[in-house]
Amino acid sequence: MSPSWGRATAGSRWQHQWRHRAAQPGPFAGGYASYVIAVRAGEVVSGTQLINTVVVNSATADPVANNSAVAVVTVQDLPDPSVALSLSKTATSSTVTAGETVTYSLVVANAGPQPADNVTLVDLVPAGTQVVTMTADNAAFAGEFCGLSGVCNLGTIPVGGSAAVTLVLAVDASFDGDVLVNQARSPRTRPKRT
Repeated sequence: MSPSWGRATAGSRWQHQWRHRAAQPGPFAGGYASYVIAVRAGEVVSGTQLINTVVVNSATADPVANNSAVAVVTVQDLPDPSVALSLSKTATSSTVTAGETVTYSLVVANAGPQPADNVTLVDLVPAGTQVVTMTADNAAFAGEFCGLSGVCNLGTIPVGGSAAVTLVLAVDASFDGDVLVNQARSPRTRPKRT
């Protein structure tokens, strides 16, 4: 039997399958027995090698000298969790009249490399406007919600996934500015360990 090599992370479960073939003449000639051994790596230093040795023997004489095998697994630290969120925002119109409404569509996307947990979006509602409705849609999370304060809890966004927010603002009839600036950001997120 020959040695094998692999990798594991601290606290993770790994397994190895041993297979031994009987080479001697007899009723089980050419047959084999297969065993799977599963262990969990403890909290050990990254780079530690877990060495597992197996030896087989029989009451029947065996001329084959190599009746042992070794599996070596190197423990590695998990990389720090990280995500790459992006936020896009568009308005239904580039102009709006005082006293009317304007609708914004916002999309928060996660490019990974890990799922983003507890994603929060904050829309800085400009002075001279009121939130009429603000709704969230995240297919990967059932509890997404937005408040009329401009804050949305989008929950978990998986790698390659996105969440959408639709915001309707009413511009005060007394608004006398020339430009209406509406900003949004996604300041709070915690990468999710998998």
